[in-house]
Amino acid sequence: MTASACLFRHFTTWCLLALLALGAATITATAAPAQTIFTDTVAANAAPAAPAKPAPSHCNVHQLGDCLDAMINNASDALIRMLERIPLLILALLVLLFASWVSRFVGNRLHLVKVRSQNPYMSGLVRMVVRTAIM
Repeated sequence: MTASACLFRHFTTWCLLALLALGAATITATAAPAQTIFTDTVAANAAPAAPAKPAPSHCNVHQLGDCLDAMINNASDALIRMLERIPLLILALLVLLFASWVSRFVGNRLHLVKVRSQNPYMSGLVRMVVRTAIM
């Protein structure tokens, strides 16, 4: 495997991990409501609510046009939400690129802090550990 292919594989892996973390953070941020003293007090005083029933489907053979309109609206809303998150994706990629550059910069200059070894295997291993720790 060439060095550029290995670099591309590592970069792709880190990008996918960043996207996964960003998606998990977005889901948990939108799924968990904000907790305040007021909501905690109201929730403690309120009676337990009955579980919500799922909304019944109103699609049948005679209302396919309405169902199609609802599906198009849902798809367009999802597309708009996805387009709104593109700046976060770009920011995450920039952070990854910066961290990759810093880790490579520090990894290639280990001789300045006298961490480099005479053994080439150990030198490469130390360099990789430093890069991983920075990333």
